Amino acid sequence: MMQCLEMGLFDEIESMGESCTPETIAKKCGYDAAVLERLLNTLASYNLLQKDCNRKGISICDSR
Repeated sequence: MMQCLEMGLFDEIESMGESCTPETIAKKCGYDAAVLERLLNTLASYNLLQKDCNRKGISICDSR
């Protein structure tokens, strides 16, 4: 979690909008796509991110 905050992952996802995918984020930030996808899946399991399975996009979970 701390590494995600330190590397600005949540900010990157938010700035990319609703249509971002793990591959898009990895390419823009220079991360390994497979490793990033596992990390995003872990964050989604903690309800910190919401994964849209229909479009395979990632968006930040609304905390309301």
